[in-house]
Amino acid sequence: MNIPLGDSTSKMPSGLITVDRAGRITAHNPACDRIFAGTLVTGFPLQNLVRESTLLDGLLGQCVTTGEVCTRVEFNVPMPAGDKRIGINLSPITDAGGEIEGAICLLSDLTEIVELQDRVKLKENFAALGEMSAGIAHEFKNSIATIVGYAQMSTSETA
Repeated sequence: MNIPLGDSTSKMPSGLITVDRAGRITAHNPACDRIFAGTLVTGFPLQNLVRESTLLDGLLGQCVTTGEVCTRVEFNVPMPAGDKRIGINLSPITDAGGEIEGAICLLSDLTEIVELQDRVKLKENFAALGEMSAGIAHEFKNSIATIVGYAQMSTSETA
């Protein structure tokens, strides 16, 4: 199977990869070069690009044997500067006779979105910690005020 990716895919912001039944890359668009930092090689197994290779291998196998479509499965891609998070959608590619020849993979780089979500969670946790600290300080202040009040009452009774 060799499905050429035309000029229309070269302008896509999402990555597009075709693989054969064994999961080997047969073609990819320029967005994939950006996502994978130029490490894609035709004939290389797609599964070897992600940390969760066993999971991707299983999903690809399911896609090319049963024709099942997999949507928005997330994987970690090891990079020298740290992992990237990508989302992958898999769909079978069939020939004119309806036989499955391979799969087409639509990829999105989710790294910035995941990092933004992590920062929002961290800010929410700090906000909750601040509220809890304020509550503890308020309760502590009330306890101190009560102790000071009793101390003042006890000194006035003894005088």
